[in-house]
Amino acid sequence: VYLCGVVGLGDPGGEQVVVGVQLKEGVTPSDQLAEEILLAAARLPEHERPVRAVFIDVLPTVLGGAKVQRSALRERLTAENG
Repeated sequence: VYLCGVVGLGDPGGEQVVVGVQLKEGVTPSDQLAEEILLAAARLPEHERPVRAVFIDVLPTVLGGAKVQRSALRERLTAENG
């Protein structure tokens, strides 16, 4: 994993935590890798635990790449999921 960002998707009463993942160059996304990411997050409290990992070519960032722009990530994931 090169960079990741976590957002809540859905309405405030029924949000699901989703992690957007940008992989290092040369690493191929796979279902197994997504499962490993979610397994690693299993130790988090339930309300912070992502239910889905989505691979993204380039995560939106601010501050020269130092921080994931969560609002843009949320918009992108919402648009992709219809």
